[in-house]
Amino acid sequence: MSEPMWLWWSGGKDAAWALQRLRQQGAEVTGLVTTLDEESGRVPYQGVGEALLRLQAGATGLPLWVLPLPATADNNTYARRVGTLAEQARAAGVKAMAFGDLALADVRRFREELFGNLGFACRFPLWGAASDALAREMIDSGLEARLTCVDPRRLDASFLGRPFDEALLTELPAGVDPCGEAGEFHTFVSAGPMLDTTFDIALGEPEPFGEFRVVEPVLRAPLDGTLDLHAVPAKEAGPLVDDYLDACRAAGILQVRVVHGKGIGVLRETVHAHLRRRDDVEHFTLAGEGGGGWGATLVRLRPAGEGAPG
Repeated sequence: MSEPMWLWWSGGKDAAWALQRLRQQGAEVTGLVTTLDEESGRVPYQGVGEALLRLQAGATGLPLWVLPLPATADNNTYARRVGTLAEQARAAGVKAMAFGDLALADVRRFREELFGNLGFACRFPLWGAASDALAREMIDSGLEARLTCVDPRRLDASFLGRPFDEALLTELPAGVDPCGEAGEFHTFVSAGPMLDTTFDIALGEPEPFGEFRVVEPVLRAPLDGTLDLHAVPAKEAGPLVDDYLDACRAAGILQVRVVHGKGIGVLRETVHAHLRRRDDVEHFTLAGEGGGGWGATLVRLRPAGEGAPG
């Protein structure tokens, strides 16, 4: 019997491997669900922003459903928000929710009670797996991830930003779970058999998140003065344009070409709307022949330290 399910998705290795395992089992995964902090627009602990998260989800071939939550959400607030999402899930024919949990029995009980009361079965494709063997299975498959969050009470902050690889596993202190199942660390996946592309990731500066230390993963684009947005959905383009222009301006690259394609103009208008809001954009215009025509926009930035004319 078909059992369409949604997988709860953080962008980290356990969620990614849960998807891989479910697909290997022939499960019918029809969507991904993630929670985002309402204020920061980022996934708690993983630190990834919505734009990159949606690109990552797109590389799985599945739609992403976002559940915004206040930073101080308690279980009752969480349950209310999930109840609203459940209505959408039922309308989409979803029968079960899947999770990447390995061994936290209290978390499993909470999920089973909450979603059971809403009429959904719960599936845990990684449950009971030995962490050390599971971690090596992920790495051997070609999964690539970076540590984007550590709990310095359990793991030294110097591990922040490290690749999740064999070298990391051999250097983890005694008592630290190889999959970080006790919350010692969290990751962001940039490549693996569950993704149809590889993301070139850069990491932001470390910052506090409660008792944790977090770095935000961002999409790295070569600073050659050209930003190609062909594969980027319009709703994710704005933040990428802003990040790229910021980096170019800081590097002294003041002539930038943004390739958005011709199409029906949605992506082009999204780009232009962001350019109009920036004080450091001196001028922009559609490229001429040889520069992509109206499929690209040429941008002139003001030098760093120079704002808009008064």
